[in-house]
Amino acid sequence: MKKPFYYPMLFAAGLCLATSCGDDDNTTPEPPPGGQPSGPVASMEAAQQEITSVGQELVARIDAERLKPFVSLADYCLYTFSAKESEEQGGSIAPGHSFNALMRTLGDCAQGDIATLASKRAIGDIYQLSDYYGTWVWNDADLQWDQTSPGSTSSMTYQFEYEGQTCVVEVAGSGGEFDFVREDSTGYVYSETYKVPATITATVKQGGTLIASLTLNTTACSFADKTYAANATFETGGYTIAASIDDRNTSAVANAELRDGNEVLISMQNNLSGNNLGDIEAFEYEYFDGASDVKAGTLAYNILGRISLNISADNNAGDLADAFDYYGDYMYYEGDTTGTLETVREAARLQAQAAADKANQYSNASLFFNGSSYSVPVKWQPVLVNEWGYTDGWGFNVQGGEWSVEPVLNFEDGTTYTIEQYFTEERFRPLLDTFQGLADQFDF
Repeated sequence: MKKPFYYPMLFAAGLCLATSCGDDDNTTPEPPPGGQPSGPVASMEAAQQEITSVGQELVARIDAERLKPFVSLADYCLYTFSAKESEEQGGSIAPGHSFNALMRTLGDCAQGDIATLASKRAIGDIYQLSDYYGTWVWNDADLQWDQTSPGSTSSMTYQFEYEGQTCVVEVAGSGGEFDFVREDSTGYVYSETYKVPATITATVKQGGTLIASLTLNTTACSFADKTYAANATFETGGYTIAASIDDRNTSAVANAELRDGNEVLISMQNNLSGNNLGDIEAFEYEYFDGASDVKAGTLAYNILGRISLNISADNNAGDLADAFDYYGDYMYYEGDTTGTLETVREAARLQAQAAADKANQYSNASLFFNGSSYSVPVKWQPVLVNEWGYTDGWGFNVQGGEWSVEPVLNFEDGTTYTIEQYFTEERFRPLLDTFQGLADQFDF
C-alpha cells in the first residue's frame, strides 16, 4: 500500500520554505539573526553539490528497517480500523476516532513529519482519548471496538491482532489536570469541561515488545486566557522527535527536532507575534487573518548542521502579506489608440516590482551552507508567469499576461533562479533517486 512519506518532503521544504512566510546538541555556528548573510555568496554549482551531499547523508541516516515495525503497524491500523468503522458502523466510531487520531499523529511522525507534534490540532486529538477510559478490544466479527472493562478514570487500553501477534496500545494520564472550559463572554458553556492531564504517556507494543512511545506534558491550557503550552517526545526505532509549543495569544513559539540517538538530524524553530494566535474560534470560524493578525516572525530550519534556512519578516505595517501574494494581470487591445503592448506590460511589471521591493524591505531570507561560511540570499522579484493572446471577432489582436512576485535564489555570479527553475529533476536527479530509493523501502 502506497503511503505518504515525509522525509523527502521534509528535506525539500527546508530548502523551499522561503516561499512562505528546544534543547539542541548541534554545535554548528548558527546563521546571524534575521537571515542576513555573513559570508561570501555561493555559486550555483557549489550550492548544488552541497544540497546533494547533505540530502544523501540525511538518507543514509534514515534506517528504514528500524522504522518499519511501527510505520507498518500504524499504516495497518489506519487502513483497517478507520475504513471498517466508517463503512460498517454508520458513524458510531467514537472510541476508534480517538485511537485513529493517536495512530495517525504517531505514524506521521515516524515517516518524517516532525512538525506535527508541535501542532495544537494534533495534540488536541490525543486529548480526546480521555473520553474513552477502559479496555477496548477489536471485534473482527462485528468490526468494532468492544469495551471489555471500564478500567480506571485515567487510563485506557486498545488491543488487536496484527501479523499473528497481540498488539496493545496503552494510554495513561497523570499529574494535575487543567479544566478546559469553552465558554463565551456571557459565561455560556458550549460543551462539557475537558479534563486535560498534565502528563499523558502512550506506549505501543507488538507481541510484548515496545516499538513506540509518546510522552506529552502540558504546562498551560486555558480557553478563556487563550494560552496553551506543551512539549512532546515520540520515540521509535532509536529515533526521537521532540517538539514544543508555547502560545500566549500575542506570541507563539514552536520548536521541533529529529534525533538519532543524541545527534540532531533536523531542527526547526518558529516564532510569531501578533493577535489572536491562541484564539481557537478565530481558526475554527475562519476569521483569523494572517495579513493583519501576524505582526512579525522568524523561522530557522537546520539539516545535519550543514544547511540552514533563516527567514525573518516584519508585518507591522500590515501589507507584507499582500506583497508576498501579489498577482497582477494586464491586457492590451490592438484597437486602443494609446500605448503599446510593451508599455502596458512594463506598467504591470513596475507594479509587481513595487510589491517585490516591499517584500524585500520587510523580510530577509537566506540559505546557509557549511556552518554559515557561505550562503545563497533569497530575494523577491517580479516573474512573468503567463502570457496569452487571441484575435477577436473584429480581427483585432488581444494580448495579456500575469505578473507574480516570487522568491528567487541569488548566486555568486549574479544569476537568479526561482525555486522551480533551480530545483529541477535534471539538476538534482542523483538526489531524487536517493530519496526515491528510501521511499521505496516503505512501500509495503
